[in-house]
Parts: sequence; structure tokens; C-alpha cells
Amino acid sequence: MLGLVALSLLLIASTAIAQASSAQTTLSERRILQLQVEELGYYADQICVLGEGNARVVALSPMEMQMGYEEGNLSMSNGKQTYSRAMLCPVVVDLDGYNHQAYLRFERDASSGRPIVRIANQPEP
Repeated sequence: MLGLVALSLLLIASTAIAQASSAQTTLSERRILQLQVEELGYYADQICVLGEGNARVVALSPMEMQMGYEEGNLSMSNGKQTYSRAMLCPVVVDLDGYNHQAYLRFERDASSGRPIVRIANQPEP
């Protein structure tokens, strides 16, 4: 009888630990995503302000995420959560193929000459 009670308590404890671990993973992924969009946005704003000839390589966290730019905001999503950040300059984002690094560089819009920042998935050729 005592063994059955001990087994029941062990089962309950293991279930609670598994749920806590899952919640911790979700929380850490959310924080990593938030920090990543802030870091990319910060460096993109620096490149925009400093102008011609400026570029930067930013290490990305090893998790699946999608980047986008819309209506003045850089956004990153991992499918569950999305975080965005307002930007100083327009940003052009390569849609996919990021291999743990993003290459940021200053460019000018071909038609208007306005400054833009490109976030690319490979170095400039």
C-alpha cells in the first residue's frame, strides 16, 4: 500500500516537473525573441543614422523565427508570439534562409534616394 502511494506521488511530481519545464521553455523562447528584435532594431537604427558604408553582422539565436517589416515596424515571430519594434528608417528584410546570422547594411532606395537598411541572409557579394 505504501508503495502505491509513493508511486502515485512520484507520478504527480513528474507531471508537475514536465509542465514547469514546458512553461520555462516557452518563457525563455518569448524573452529570446523579444531581445532579438530589440537588438536587430537597435543596430539597424545605428546603421541608418550613420549612413553610407555602414554594415553589421548580428548573431541570431538558434531557434526558428520569421522576420518582417510593415508600416514602420520590424517584427519577429516564432509562430506562437510576435514582437515588433518601431524603426527610424525603412527596412528591407530577406524573407528566409537565415543561418544564425543576419547581415545588416545601409542602402539607398533606387527610386527616391531615401536611406534604407537591408537585413540580409547572406553577406553582400
